[in-house]
Amino acid sequence: MGFTATQYIRIYPKHGKVSALPYDEVCKHLARTAMELDKELIFYLNEQENCLELKFNSRRATGDINLNLSDFFIWRLRSDNDGSNEVVQLESHGISQLRLPAVYAFDKIIIEGDKDKLTLFLDTVCKKTPKYWDTLLEGSSSEQIELDISGTYHTWNEYEPGKEYSRVPKQVNLSEFHKLRGTYAFFNLIETTEEKLNLTNGFLEEIYEDYEYERFFDGLNAVCLSYKGRIVEKVRWESFQTGDLEGRWNRASANGFDNLVVKDFNDFKSRYQAK
Repeated sequence: MGFTATQYIRIYPKHGKVSALPYDEVCKHLARTAMELDKELIFYLNEQENCLELKFNSRRATGDINLNLSDFFIWRLRSDNDGSNEVVQLESHGISQLRLPAVYAFDKIIIEGDKDKLTLFLDTVCKKTPKYWDTLLEGSSSEQIELDISGTYHTWNEYEPGKEYSRVPKQVNLSEFHKLRGTYAFFNLIETTEEKLNLTNGFLEEIYEDYEYERFFDGLNAVCLSYKGRIVEKVRWESFQTGDLEGRWNRASANGFDNLVVKDFNDFKSRYQAK
């Protein structure tokens, strides 16, 4: 059978506007040539950044865009069921010119739950003084706490982009394209601006890897990572009763090129936008 891979591709024309690209035919050809296409391929025409964006899941990362690659810059984010997550730039003959581990960024942590019950969680996981939390909680809503803490991380983004199995591509708006989608569990913090924070490099990793059926703290409903106002990672507690189980943590992600912090890609984007 072989492995499956989720691909997120950006196609930048070297000349002209992306709106002139036969994007509908590009997407249809890709969907036809992808082996065992898992759910529908979705795409977004990003006229602001002048690129076509596509997401799909197929066996062995197959799928041909049927374009003269010498006329385009092609970047790809790929996650497969071996746990890898990488950013790839394709040369004109379709061979990988650059292949690097994908690194993503967040600039805010959002904690959802009953703030009257979150003191133990905050003291234990975030390791701040009670006075700090008293001040922060006074200015927070009853169900949400925002921490202005930024950082970077590796993660696994294999998911099913579309809602249905179909070889007919679906054009979507930006909100739908960046919708949080359920994904397989993997998370590895690289660094954070808060040295004493244990929320991401301990708590989230344990949820993802070992303790998805343990709630840990009463009153805690969800932990989110946000970047420039957009939720890019979220773990949410779903309550149910099955035998000894009372619920589980569900993970969803929406990482992409906008919160990618790989220097080669960001340097390319700056040059492309300046031309």
